Amino acid sequence: MGKLCSFDAFLNKYQLTDPVLAHDAALGIVYLASESGVLSAFKVSEHGVAKVGKRFVGASARTVALEPRTHKVYLPLKGTGTPPVLRVMRPVF
Repeated sequence: MGKLCSFDAFLNKYQLTDPVLAHDAALGIVYLASESGVLSAFKVSEHGVAKVGKRFVGASARTVALEPRTHKVYLPLKGTGTPPVLRVMRPVF
């Protein structure tokens, strides 16, 4: 399983943190899940950080996990009047 982390832009380093962030080190991508249901992707390189994607994935997408071997992103979503679901995505960039 991937490690959950945050990126400190001032210190230019990653730190372990809560489950709203996941880092794919091989691709240099950091995923940020939000309560609003949006998953954002940022490319991290020696030149800085750039947003490379943003997508609505489902209400209450506040947790994200990553499988680094396959680069799959897992988002457990709370159902609203329906059973919870596990959305599985992979990067296309």
